[in-house]
Amino acid sequence: MAILEKIYPPNEVEEEIKALQSSIEAEKVEKGSIGDGFFSKIKSAWCDVVVRADLYAGITVQVAQQFVGINTVMYYSLTIVQLAGFASNKTALALSLITSGLNVVDSMLVYFLSTDLGGED
Repeated sequence: MAILEKIYPPNEVEEEIKALQSSIEAEKVEKGSIGDGFFSKIKSAWCDVVVRADLYAGITVQVAQQFVGINTVMYYSLTIVQLAGFASNKTALALSLITSGLNVVDSMLVYFLSTDLGGED
């Protein structure tokens, strides 16, 4: 309630709470009509045109990411560095390890920053 009071003017808070409660009740009724089984939920989601389009988009992005994402760069980094002109295996390996290390540091930074930004209620 305190959060709603920060977002909405004081005269609209009660209306918003009622709207949220009616939305929750509608979802409960809809969930009951779908059924509790895993396959009935999948079937219901698959029959929804919007969900199906989002599913296709998500699958397409994930497949495309496997071919162009950081995993590909990490896997072929030694070869990429050698093709860039670093003939020495030691130098190529060192540059490849630096690339991998920077990826780890970046991932850790993103993780810690995202958990810090989550904040408390």
